[in-house]
Amino acid sequence: MKVDRKQIWSMFGGKCAYCGCDLVNESGKYMQVDHVKALHRNWFSKGSLFPENDNQENLFPSCPKCNNYKHTLDVERFRFWVKNTPNVLLKTTAFNNALRFGMVEIKEWDGLFWFEKFANPK
Repeated sequence: MKVDRKQIWSMFGGKCAYCGCDLVNESGKYMQVDHVKALHRNWFSKGSLFPENDNQENLFPSCPKCNNYKHTLDVERFRFWVKNTPNVLLKTTAFNNALRFGMVEIKEWDGLFWFEKFANPK
């Protein structure tokens, strides 16, 4: 499938569909293209378990960090994963020390990704 990277980059104002960070420019220098519904590649056959998900309508612009973190999760599981991140971090000594010394703080996340905020600005 030929991907129109410029069109994908402009979908949400040149920002990552998930965290909303700038994707630098329309050349896509910092952009990765995420399959919203994952293809789940079969590394043995080199094919996809869900080839029907390989289409332009199933693509979002993403920063590398979000794309790697999301991996093959669907949007709702990714939302749960992101929302649960503080609980995972609280299990580490380094994060707890940074928290105790006031170097970091935990803030409530509204649970909305950038593509949802972009589509429904308040």
